[in-house]
Amino acid sequence: MNGWFGFIGVEFGLNQGIVTVPGLQAVVDIPMATVPFGNVPVWPLLPSEERLLSAMSVPGMTFGCPSAGAARRRRSNGNRFIFFGRRKRRIPAPDPGTTMNALALLLLASPLVHGGAAHHPQRDFANVEIRATPVAGAVHMLEGAGGNIGVSVGEDGILIVDDQFAPLADKIRAALKSLGEGKLRFVLNTHWHGDHTGGNASFGGEASILAHANVRKRLADPPRGQPSPKEALPVVTFDESLSVHFNGEEIRMLHLPDGHTDGDSVIHFTGSNVVHMGDLFFAGRFPFIDLGSGGTVDGYVRNVETVLADVPADAKIIPGHGPLSTREDLAAFHRMLRETVRFVRERKAAGKSLADVQAEGLPAEWASWGWEFISAERWIEIAWGGAR
Repeated sequence: MNGWFGFIGVEFGLNQGIVTVPGLQAVVDIPMATVPFGNVPVWPLLPSEERLLSAMSVPGMTFGCPSAGAARRRRSNGNRFIFFGRRKRRIPAPDPGTTMNALALLLLASPLVHGGAAHHPQRDFANVEIRATPVAGAVHMLEGAGGNIGVSVGEDGILIVDDQFAPLADKIRAALKSLGEGKLRFVLNTHWHGDHTGGNASFGGEASILAHANVRKRLADPPRGQPSPKEALPVVTFDESLSVHFNGEEIRMLHLPDGHTDGDSVIHFTGSNVVHMGDLFFAGRFPFIDLGSGGTVDGYVRNVETVLADVPADAKIIPGHGPLSTREDLAAFHRMLRETVRFVRERKAAGKSLADVQAEGLPAEWASWGWEFISAERWIEIAWGGAR
């Protein structure tokens, strides 16, 4: 077997852990979870969560990892792994149905699934509504579940930036049709994460997908989850920049390295004066930085600063997550990044532990920036782990 086991329609893999279910035992070597609608990562546990899981009893399950030292070594290399517990433990098993239900409750109750059960608690795509907002010129923004979608509508047809999750493809098509009758010609991916590329497989059959070269590489051979099908892969890739002349304006894709991931692109609709930043901008909230996919804290801060220096004062900015924004909103985000990262690093340099800094917390000014996926405690850990 390949190290995956499934329940309630979701597949999870536990890296290097020994998972024992009545009638099934497998040693698995997959660091993250994936769900059928895309590559949706599960992020590493905080120390407090590891301690909690080591003390929990899940009937019929054995949780283990090579050793606490191995876990620390893997974390120090910047890889994102999950280890359930510090010591292997065995609990007498009831019937398999009870076992799997207990595991489902444990995992789905945890706020670890980006774009998954915790990020969208109902996980019922039937109830997701795709909302369209005019931005400027030919550009609109679609909001639903996952990353915000940018849309260019005009005489040449339709171009979209990112495409959320596969089950939403028909709803996205309906929203696009409400904006214009033109044919979908291009899909631009800002990075590889599944809440931005999950619809690629659906739209790739009718439109050309464009992205940085590392997006194609990671979708074809992901650091976690399963490879994307051929039709989901970008057919046009670039290293530094690319221009699409469409609907009366130049649409520029600019790669900014080593930020959220190693394949991030910022999209500039030059005539409409609109910038789509993908996950280099989480409006009004702490960001996630995927250290396991080539992202870095320093690069992320530097890339936001780069955009801030060049973006026109009156530009409209579409963030990867959050409401339609302005340059002032991006400046506030940049200030939060600089000040909170400096706060964490000064304390790390002074000899404080991660737990000490998390207990102290960030200054009160940033209290409202925590959200269900990245709390202040988790952002401190990201900033701490990204410190050089």
